[in-house]
Amino acid sequence: MIGKTLLHYEIKSLIGKGGMGNVYLGEHTSIGRKVAIKALLPELANNPEIRERFKNEASVMARLQHPGIVLLFDYVDNEDGLFLIMELVNGQEITELLKKLNEPLSIDRAKAIMINVLEAFDYAHENGIVHRDVKPSNILITPGDQVKVLDFGIAKLVGDAQFNLTKTGTQVGTVYYMSPEQVKAKELDRRSDIYSLGVTFYELLAGFCPYKGTTSEYEVCDKIVREPLLPLTNTMGDEYLDVWKVIEKATQKNVDDRFQTCREFIEALKK
Repeated sequence: MIGKTLLHYEIKSLIGKGGMGNVYLGEHTSIGRKVAIKALLPELANNPEIRERFKNEASVMARLQHPGIVLLFDYVDNEDGLFLIMELVNGQEITELLKKLNEPLSIDRAKAIMINVLEAFDYAHENGIVHRDVKPSNILITPGDQVKVLDFGIAKLVGDAQFNLTKTGTQVGTVYYMSPEQVKAKELDRRSDIYSLGVTFYELLAGFCPYKGTTSEYEVCDKIVREPLLPLTNTMGDEYLDVWKVIEKATQKNVDDRFQTCREFIEALKK
């Protein structure tokens, strides 16, 4: 792909690999604007149904104009595949941020980041978009702790079949953040995202996923469906009691027992 031109953007280099495709640095040939170009996996790009659905729904994604969501500028559907031309963000995934820390984030900093994440999700949900693949690696943090959420709408476009298309060795990394209804392959709504956001917040505070040490996908799925999360206070101390209560509410097994909107989640964090 390096050296090819899509629309007015020349592909300069590979900057990332993910479960749904590769990400390249692109540069506008006339004005020099840099963008991120995601090339979807062949299993997705070569699926006629997905290509057709993308044509119908990409315009909805492109209208999501929020400072906390990576912008979709354009798309290309040609014989080489399916490409998304997106805003290029100077930031790092939450996963990478946590790896570089010598100690956990302060509770106040983690709450501030999470509120920004939830603001982005609240906006998307109000516009009818459910993410379906919430995880720390889909959330970028800029040097000033601003949030940029990746892949809004893409998971909705490809459907739950995406989890069968994940490359070998990366499946569990997504499963960790699934809601119980997702594991059971039930219909999803915004409350599934809220569950996954609760698990993500747990990791943001603790520095590790609540299913740390669980290597079997079956075991992870069984815990998601049957067992409550290990209380954050057990590993982090009683000073985490208030935020643990918020996470506990967000990750209830029954969707009706969770926060029903991200706005409710935000208000609980602000108390």
